[in-house]
Amino acid sequence: MRNGSDEDGGGSDGDSRPVKSSKSASKETAKHSLEEKKIMAAQFSVNIIDLFDPPKDVHFGRWNSRPLIPSEWKKLKTSFTIQSIKSFSPEHMMPLVISRQHVDPSCIQNNASGYDAKMLVLSDDGKKELTGLQMAGGLHRKAAVESIKRDKEKELSKLVKELEKVDKRKAANDDAVAKKRRELEVKVQNKKDEISKIGRWGVVLYDAGKQFTLTRF
Repeated sequence: MRNGSDEDGGGSDGDSRPVKSSKSASKETAKHSLEEKKIMAAQFSVNIIDLFDPPKDVHFGRWNSRPLIPSEWKKLKTSFTIQSIKSFSPEHMMPLVISRQHVDPSCIQNNASGYDAKMLVLSDDGKKELTGLQMAGGLHRKAAVESIKRDKEKELSKLVKELEKVDKRKAANDDAVAKKRRELEVKVQNKKDEISKIGRWGVVLYDAGKQFTLTRF
């Protein structure tokens, strides 16, 4: 496995490039096609991890050197906030480079979609030998979700404080107060549930023992 330089969609770097001859373009197309085949051959499972409670700490940079750019993750945050976080859709799943022997066979499923994938479980070797989960993309996605989580935790804190104020009212047996308490209790629980699920993310596993280059993430 070789490292790439793009992440989260990459895009043009703005360089002025010479026009290639049709022969050169054909060679480049063939090379790209071959690399795509290698990437597909290296993929061996689709799984889910909780970014905030992973089986091992999540790391970036080994397979993709693109730095974190605040303006980029903030754009993603806006998109996720408006359109909702589609963490299991193909365009948002993160590539994870890992040795197949470090993954428990019970969770390996290459034909599953992110929406019905199993949680990633490490094998005994993986638990002993891995120091972290090496992602080849997703740094900006993770930063955006971390920020959204912080926002929701602030919302939860406000709801909890509001509930505490209601509980301190002298007329605690009043029907209106009791109704308000029940409404807030439901909101608090819903917000907790929302926060607990926000880090669940689809990951595509690529065998670290294969020869390929991930440059599209």
